[in-house]
Amino acid sequence: MTLKLDTLDPATEQFLAYILAKRYSEAKDIVLNTSLWSGSERLIGRRAGCLGLISKIAQRADDFFNTQWFAELKQMLLRLQSSFDCDEFEKGYIDVWLKFIDNSLSGEEEGVKENPSEEE
Repeated sequence: MTLKLDTLDPATEQFLAYILAKRYSEAKDIVLNTSLWSGSERLIGRRAGCLGLISKIAQRADDFFNTQWFAELKQMLLRLQSSFDCDEFEKGYIDVWLKFIDNSLSGEEEGVKENPSEEE
């Protein structure tokens, strides 16, 4: 089952772009700016998901980028997301991980533009 997530909020998308580009300190700076994550329970959940992702990467677990582990985690998250008791906070948390897993499994290495307002 392939699920293509729509574009998330700008802060989450920027965070994930930095993570995929291995620009971890910049990703951490975004997630620590709490004003970017206010307004809804889902945004607060996404921030928590980003914090969890940073924490997991900081552990430098050798098996973290294991595609089998990602596939199993994705299936578990999809089941959790579709359950009746999954609230908006949890959905936000899951949004981040699913998008990260999809980008990692697809091999997308979306670069981060230094100045996104400049057209190429």
